[in-house]
Amino acid sequence: MTWDRNAELNALASRNLDGANLAIAKMWIFHHDLEIQSETYAKAKTYAARMRSTLIVSYTSGEGKLSVSAAEHAADSDTDVWNAALAYRLAEQMITADREALKILHAELDAFRTARADARVADEFQARVA
Repeated sequence: MTWDRNAELNALASRNLDGANLAIAKMWIFHHDLEIQSETYAKAKTYAARMRSTLIVSYTSGEGKLSVSAAEHAADSDTDVWNAALAYRLAEQMITADREALKILHAELDAFRTARADARVADEFQARVA
């Protein structure tokens, strides 16, 4: 079974969670997705670097070898290297998006905590005045 962050977020609607519990559930989903995206990022970055290095070595050895600088340019213009670099950059952006979502959810959770604390203080004040 494949992990689908958006499906998990949509499934929360059927769980009837209140504000703070909903925020915590969303945080768990984004945290889990961050773990998956981090692994994807690491693999994609390593694959892109290895593919580029392999091409550079092949261009600088054997007949018709290129200078290192020319080999680097040739490797960077290779479509497969470009696609690998694109996958790596996309994974990096997914990590950034998950981290930003977690920051927003932390702020939302703090707002719920503040509202609860304010309500307790108001209740205590009403109890003293009455």
